[in-house]
Amino acid sequence: MVEIGKGMQRPGSVAIALSKYGFGLVIIAWLLADLVPRFFQGESLSYLTTGERWIPPDRSWAYGYMANFMLRHTHGCTALILVQTGALAWLIAASRVFFTGISPRIYGVTAILLALDPLLEIYTRYVMSDLLAAAAFFASLLALFALLREEGAARKVWFFVSLFIVSTVAAVFIRVAYALVIELVVLLSGFLMSRRLVRRQWLALAGAAAGPVIAVALLSAANSVVFGDRFQHEPFINKLSGVFLASIFAPALQMSDFEAAGIPLTATEFQRLDVTNYDRRLGHAWAQSPDYLHQLIKDRLGVTEDYTTAVDSTAARLVWSAFKRNPIAVARVYAWGAWQYASPSGWRAGVDVDLGLSRALPASFVDFSNRYSIWKIGSETTKIRSPLVRFYDATSYFYPLLLLMGLAAAGYLMIVQVMRPAIAVLAAGLIADVATAPLYSAYAIGRYVVAAVIISYLLIGLAIHAATARRGSYRAMAERSRNAPVDQAPSRARLLPR
Repeated sequence: MVEIGKGMQRPGSVAIALSKYGFGLVIIAWLLADLVPRFFQGESLSYLTTGERWIPPDRSWAYGYMANFMLRHTHGCTALILVQTGALAWLIAASRVFFTGISPRIYGVTAILLALDPLLEIYTRYVMSDLLAAAAFFASLLALFALLREEGAARKVWFFVSLFIVSTVAAVFIRVAYALVIELVVLLSGFLMSRRLVRRQWLALAGAAAGPVIAVALLSAANSVVFGDRFQHEPFINKLSGVFLASIFAPALQMSDFEAAGIPLTATEFQRLDVTNYDRRLGHAWAQSPDYLHQLIKDRLGVTEDYTTAVDSTAARLVWSAFKRNPIAVARVYAWGAWQYASPSGWRAGVDVDLGLSRALPASFVDFSNRYSIWKIGSETTKIRSPLVRFYDATSYFYPLLLLMGLAAAGYLMIVQVMRPAIAVLAAGLIADVATAPLYSAYAIGRYVVAAVIISYLLIGLAIHAATARRGSYRAMAERSRNAPVDQAPSRARLLPR
């Protein structure tokens, strides 16, 4: 087989310059062109007020403390934007490891495309945890890649396991959903590389599989300290996870599921919920009225607080009951959500909601932010259609194609590269991130597939190289065949790549 890095000529100085510095110049140009801080109501407001007004039990309080600290001590959000931009730059630079032995031309173009991507760039401007969480996730992928590639000393293998666990803990503390994503990555990587792993690597992979469990246990312990005075004796991880899951799979629910969960409904009450309405699923996650799922569960349980294990576990039992009763119905809802990520119209319809462009900032938050910020914001700041926002709006149709191309590139590379570690890890990361995205939202949200977008670019770049190198190998062997004496001409079998 033609392998990455074989048979490449020495690159020119322009290609070297592009691979080393080109993406950095693009990032700097974007900073100069658009440094507008962005806020998404709910998450962003929670993060910036963390520790002063409250600690958000349904958000990443670790990220919130950092965002609040930077707001107060650097007099605005510019420092946070620079930190997140630095994380993007590191992520792009670190991705070069997957292109080891490849001409810098391929990596250089891929890196510039990553730096140009409006979805990645715009989330460096947002007071949101998604970009930093993706960077921590990418660090775990690099550690896993090194683990699968390393067949030498046991000390090296276990060093990479330790690095993987540390990266996993960081990713989960920033965004708890990465616990499931990373666990899937480990399992998929082990499956794809099963024929090439030695015993030491299998043991190390088993240790890495414990990483998400360790991360969740540490987060739970930390939560018991942070929220111990408000949520006593509750195994808190994400208080709204069950409610969100129930709202997403609401179209699969029936009256019998509510009975199984201990909150039976009358036919009239079930009809008012209108669970089969896909457009209504987002409202079901929030306690807006008794006709929405969240508030209905609270009313039936006699709960007044927003964040309780009782509400969360009851909502989770609804989904479990629906799955046991009719798993095909649950799968249909999941497939519908997955289709939104493959549909240009699904992406386009969610742009304004995803970016928080349709709502003004509340006056209380504007006053809070301007108390610390040198660069003052207004209630209409979220509605500013900056160059990045306009670019993302115009290119949102492109992302379904990018993700599908990434999946196709992963399939192609798995065939022609005989599952090299780089391909196994990247393919597993892409599949896991895309597969779990429909579990977190009732519509297509770009920030849930930030890591998948990054990996798609890398896989496409590697696939282009593999295809061109393979074609060049065929041409070279065909040329040698034509020039060889008749009695020394290679057979057809020898013309095939090894």
